[in-house]
Amino acid sequence: RRDDCLAIEPFFLLQVTLPNELVGAIIGPRGAKIQEIRQMTQANIIIDDQAIPSGNGGSGDRIITIEGTAEQIT
Repeated sequence: RRDDCLAIEPFFLLQVTLPNELVGAIIGPRGAKIQEIRQMTQANIIIDDQAIPSGNGGSGDRIITIEGTAEQIT
């Protein structure tokens, strides 16, 4: 007799940095681009509100956290 069981895919967390001045291209007008990416991938994508200060006087980098299965985050 075989018991019913759920196959659970491994869950991954990936963090990348992006120059603050490029984050707007990922977010898009009124958040449309990031919503499209989230919908297409079904991944959870979080863009930090605050930039990490850079030592060279630039605007710094933002951390982008991507969570999901291997298929969702690649």
